[in-house]
Amino acid sequence: MPASFILIFGALLENKLTFKLGFLWGCIVYTVQILPLLSIAYLTSTVISQIIPRVLVWLIMVIYTAFYAGLWFFFMQLSTARITHFVYKLCPAVLISLIFFTWLDLMFLWPFGLLEGYACIYPLVPLVYFLPSYVFFSGKSFVLFILLLFCSGIISLSFMHKKSALGGVFLVCYALIIMRTSSQVLQEQAPAWLKHVIRISPPWVFEPEKYSWVSARALGNLIEQALTHNIHAELIIFPESAFQYELNKYPEVLAYWQTISERSDSPDIGLIIGAHRRVGSHVYNSCYYIAQGAIKNYYDKQHGLLWLERVPSWSRYITCADICVERHRLFAQSEQARELFNWKDISFIPFICSDNFFSPKHDNYVGRKQIMLCLINDAWCRHSFLPQILYATVYLQARCTGLPVLYVSHTRGIFIDHEQREFELPFF
Repeated sequence: MPASFILIFGALLENKLTFKLGFLWGCIVYTVQILPLLSIAYLTSTVISQIIPRVLVWLIMVIYTAFYAGLWFFFMQLSTARITHFVYKLCPAVLISLIFFTWLDLMFLWPFGLLEGYACIYPLVPLVYFLPSYVFFSGKSFVLFILLLFCSGIISLSFMHKKSALGGVFLVCYALIIMRTSSQVLQEQAPAWLKHVIRISPPWVFEPEKYSWVSARALGNLIEQALTHNIHAELIIFPESAFQYELNKYPEVLAYWQTISERSDSPDIGLIIGAHRRVGSHVYNSCYYIAQGAIKNYYDKQHGLLWLERVPSWSRYITCADICVERHRLFAQSEQARELFNWKDISFIPFICSDNFFSPKHDNYVGRKQIMLCLINDAWCRHSFLPQILYATVYLQARCTGLPVLYVSHTRGIFIDHEQREFELPFF
């Protein structure tokens, strides 16, 4: 997406931007970006009749997002229609572009029940590894503003002298190389506590709706094998939805896992695992901190993923919505404050998957000493580019807030410290 800014600003100077062109650009760009989400339509469908409605929902979301891209092009052209000097044309275009991407990041999903955006489509996400940390001192909106100015400057240079267009391309490539080099930090020795943390990624499938002891035993076998191969392990972390049942209703599972832990060289093993939690008729997508065979603390996910964990209130009036969404599988969203997971002298602030990507409130924790714990379920898209986008989005947030992050998913486990250095977790 960022590379297309130069072409878009070039078309603006030629007075060729239209709503149709913007809509087409949006369809292409956002289809590519959210294409892996189509796998949900297949994996979460229990019957073939659900696949087509869910694909249609995905298509509607692409068209809806592309509509705003069309408005972006339209208003850029409209605001510059009477401006003749090419430099002055680019000034309002940069401002409108900044408003457009801020809208996508914070508010554009308002018709679907919540005033929120989708952080993964922010233009800085693909560039996060090319940008040095010091440019984020004023937040990502400022960095995007500088990026837009930079792209418009390249176009201005090219417009003044056609032969300088090739030089402009080389300048962009050179700048990216310099920024990438300056942003690289040599890996130093990992924090001592990180050597005692291991990540387990279980073979992930949609489990049958009815609880089966097979799942608990399979995870127990993984815990036993991990402790055998990592004798210094003191904390085991599973990703989101590793155990797809209401763990608080099965104390025998906790006792079974504790029995396995007691056989190891470090019997006082802590366990953080993504699972479900039932309270009355409500089922939550949760994560648990377990020690000594008991639940010490838990966190219920606060954000529901649209069309999978929650539906807009107006969908009850649409007949096909019941075909698209199995309402009995929808999760409740918690409104309780986040409880810290305290392990030794380390405190984790838990976040689960979409808590991180839809108008996240990480800024509330800036300046605190705790570590953000992000549990992600990316198993359903592990063979696509989406896991890289999800991690890059969290990494961008870490750079903007300065918060340390422990990122655990099915595809990766990485600790990002205060200086945005990355350390890989031992994996089993």
